[in-house]
Amino acid sequence: MTAVDCILVALERYSGGELERTVFSEADIVVAAWRAFPDRFGLDGYPQHPDCKRVTCELVRMQGGKRCFEFPASRRAWVQRVAPKRWKVTDAGLERVKALCVTAA
Repeated sequence: MTAVDCILVALERYSGGELERTVFSEADIVVAAWRAFPDRFGLDGYPQHPDCKRVTCELVRMQGGKRCFEFPASRRAWVQRVAPKRWKVTDAGLERVKALCVTAA
């Protein structure tokens, strides 16, 4: 799974099945990703702490790559910023989570 996929799965778990209705703070997302995938989102040298920068960089990519050179702007947006430091999973993100859950089952 990609880092973006890991974050989507972590948010699904964190939301308790209410993903489509949940608005997440950046702190919620950082902690959810780190708890679900500590090896991937732990701070280098301090794995008992989350790497906030790593997760927030992935959030930018998850918006559709508008500010990341690694992905073209045409990439689907998995999350949307709804207020400063507040995020919601888009319909495309919900579809991606469903596909990931089916694949994992």
